[in-house]
Amino acid sequence: MNLSYTKLLFFSLFILFSCNHDEDITTITASDFAVTMDENPSSQQVIGKINATTNQGNLKYEIISQNLPGAMGLNSSTGELFVADPNLFDYETHPTISGVAKISNGTVFKDIQITISLKDVLETTVSIHDFTFSINENPTNQMLIGKITGTTNVGNLTYSIESQSNTNALKIDAATGNLYVLTRSYFDFETNPVITAIVKASNNTVSALSNIKIILKDLNSCDEENANMENDFADYVNSGNYSIHTTMDLATHEYTFQVTEAINLCSVGYQSYTGKPCVIEIVDENNTVLYSNIFTFSTTHQDYKSLPLINLQPNKNYTIRRRFENYNNTSDIIGKLFHTNDYSSSVVPFVTGKIIITQSRYYDLYNSTINKSSIPYITLGYSLP
Repeated sequence: MNLSYTKLLFFSLFILFSCNHDEDITTITASDFAVTMDENPSSQQVIGKINATTNQGNLKYEIISQNLPGAMGLNSSTGELFVADPNLFDYETHPTISGVAKISNGTVFKDIQITISLKDVLETTVSIHDFTFSINENPTNQMLIGKITGTTNVGNLTYSIESQSNTNALKIDAATGNLYVLTRSYFDFETNPVITAIVKASNNTVSALSNIKIILKDLNSCDEENANMENDFADYVNSGNYSIHTTMDLATHEYTFQVTEAINLCSVGYQSYTGKPCVIEIVDENNTVLYSNIFTFSTTHQDYKSLPLINLQPNKNYTIRRRFENYNNTSDIIGKLFHTNDYSSSVVPFVTGKIIITQSRYYDLYNSTINKSSIPYITLGYSLP
């Protein structure tokens, strides 16, 4: 063999094997990862993808250190960086989250820096304190107990009842926070002197809780029956066919009633819209005055006034009369009437407890008129002999 040819062949093979050896060397190209994002992300939210390449095979990704352990996660095959613990992504406590990621291909690897800068975001806050109310026992259904008020730094609050000591005792207006009596039978001092509830004030996913306590005041038997008469009126109104209307009244308004068994009349309830004093008079069927006195009633609510015990017997007619004696104009004698919605139907007889209202009558200066379509809103309390 020619020596020159042999040398040339050897040299060519050397170059060939040398080139193949260089091509087998694994290389990794990667750059540091830096991003700015809002605080308070969701769990598993993707932060971004690490930019890395290799000349052959596949890359493997892992986090080897981070300043807040457990904050970040890294997909080992795709290089996607994600939120592992969203509670750590809080600008006020950790404005920057950092770490080191290892990118490897077999025995070849490269480390890169990870830097996440958090942006401060306006966070929704909700606050509310506890509330305590004190009301008389035996309220009417739908009676307003009070208003629950919370605060939020953005948007509006929605209110809901999370729990209550007596199911369906209370209801709340979701928009206003007004708290109402839903089922009045629970509001009995002897069985439930205190009613409690937990109300939640919410702004989307942010909420706060308020402990509600309603303390019932015990009524004596007279005032309790007076309240029960109010409840009976309210039940008719809630049926949808009746109303209680504040309107101009006449100087004298009365109703006649009977009792189903012997009772002692002992309180009267009325609301004065001007604060003018009025005469309350009770007469029997012979028009004999059993009681007469001048009262000034509250202008804000049905006000109960005590009476000396007045014994009433069944099968007899009695009349309760309200009379304004000193007034300047018709606005001084505004009153409350119970009536059907269209005033066309009779509201008597009206049965409430042991009292049956049989007739209503009002007076102008000269005449009296029997009126069956409305009853003056005068309530009575009684005890049994």
